[in-house]
Amino acid sequence: IHIEQQTMFEYTGNYSSFEVQRATRLAQQQAMYESQQQRVAHLQSYIDRFRAKATKAQQAQRRIKTLERTELIAPAPVD
Repeated sequence: IHIEQQTMFEYTGNYSSFEVQRATRLAQQQAMYESQQQRVAHLQSYIDRFRAKATKAQQAQRRIKTLERTELIAPAPVD
């Protein structure tokens, strides 16, 4: 059992196994964070470009709502 950032994680195996599993989990979390940041930046650029354009305003509003509903992923903690 490992507690990190107010979250408990359970690992099986010995300490070496723990280190490998934790490194894998942190790498996945960082990759998901970076992917999400790219998606957020893409949506934000679309919103900035088309918010004032009458023909695209509804699409921009939908993307604003999508962005607001998005559950943000925290970056992987650095030791």
